[in-house]
Amino acid sequence: RQRRIAATLEHLSERIERLRQEDLQEVALPRGLGSEIATQLNIAPGPSIGRIIEDLKRQIELGSLERTASMDELVEAARRSTVR
Repeated sequence: RQRRIAATLEHLSERIERLRQEDLQEVALPRGLGSEIATQLNIAPGPSIGRIIEDLKRQIELGSLERTASMDELVEAARRSTVR
């Protein structure tokens, strides 16, 4: 019985870790975020917008920005990251 419980716990632990890793990889930002950033921050479309979006994804992965952040919150975070 103890071996069965230990095996079940090990399986659950592995599954939790696998789900955690998948969760980190699936950072989905709202459609139109790049356009919104370009408009509100007066930045021309191009590689700089891509770098800002990648920075936002990194912030989400690190936990400094919520996955459920609104468009306005994401644009404000982009504004702060371009000011640095």
